[in-house]
Amino acid sequence: MGWVVKSWNAEAVDRIVSDTARRELADGIAYLEELETFGVLTRRLVRAKRAELRTPPPAPRPAPRITARRGRATLHDSPLGELFRATL
Repeated sequence: MGWVVKSWNAEAVDRIVSDTARRELADGIAYLEELETFGVLTRRLVRAKRAELRTPPPAPRPAPRITARRGRATLHDSPLGELFRATL
């Protein structure tokens, strides 16, 4: 035959509950500290990876050389002449 508990000692119950609560609190604090460390490391890794993937800005192109025209430009010599053939 088994034992049947008909009443609890109030102090024993308080001690069991407070010990359990203390352990749970300590576990929760340790878990939050691990999460904080993980977050810091993850942010650091993400910043490093983004910096690695970031491409440098393209080098500025040299300005085109300005040349003087020889003679007067005409529409007849231009490729646009085909567009304006009806008006010529």
